[in-house]
Amino acid sequence: ADVFEAVVGALYLDQGIEVVERFANAIIFPYVEDNALSGVVDFKTQLQEMAHQTLRSTVSYRLIKEDGPAHHRQFTSEVLLDNVAVASGMGRTKKESEQKAAEKALLQLSNKE
Repeated sequence: ADVFEAVVGALYLDQGIEVVERFANAIIFPYVEDNALSGVVDFKTQLQEMAHQTLRSTVSYRLIKEDGPAHHRQFTSEVLLDNVAVASGMGRTKKESEQKAAEKALLQLSNKE
């Protein structure tokens, strides 16, 4: 996914948005079923939106632990609201650990409401 994103980004920087739109229409969209992406949940974005709109807070992430051999890493990250840690999460990538931390933070914050 990261490599594909890099290719699309490079195409955009080199050729512009119109070429990326043509590429997406020809190569990506024919293979994506209607509503296929609607089940994707981005907890980091949801937390960011809640923090800005409702809490008037800033969100940041901090890697607090990295375990295991290089081929089987386990990352632990914590999410901070206004520099105060509110939740942590673990995952095979830094991105996954941040997503899980954001998910836990959203759950904690929604229970407080």
